[in-house]
Amino acid sequence: MIIIDNLKARLKKYCSNLTAYLIIPTHLHLIIYTPEGESISDFMRDLKRYSSKDIRSRLYIDKRNDILDVFKKESLTGGYKVWQDRFDDYIITSEHMLEVKMGYIHDNPGRAGLVKEITDWKYSSARNYYLDDNSIIEVGFPED
Repeated sequence: MIIIDNLKARLKKYCSNLTAYLIIPTHLHLIIYTPEGESISDFMRDLKRYSSKDIRSRLYIDKRNDILDVFKKESLTGGYKVWQDRFDDYIITSEHMLEVKMGYIHDNPGRAGLVKEITDWKYSSARNYYLDDNSIIEVGFPED
């Protein structure tokens, strides 16, 4: 939920629209529409920055030194490294490409062996689209 809460805050700050998402233990996928004048790089920088701080705080409170030690080993600066430095971004240029990307995102937990049905994964927009479940975060298409 730390990532979800930070995602909601960045969506609001950057006046952006979340069309699809998936959060699994090893990574996340997002399909985001950012309006003209907003930068996906700035969005992701802030998402990583603030969620990293919150994740580290939660791990410290929960005394999860095992995970904090892994983050510390990943850092070259002596701090903690929760996220990779880079992210991959693709500009979706057609409805077909959007369908392909959403299918890939929604199928990811099944391919990873985490669930049998794509709607069984709690942190996926598959639940929004197939079960009309907006309890985690709302998704949709930007209004024209």
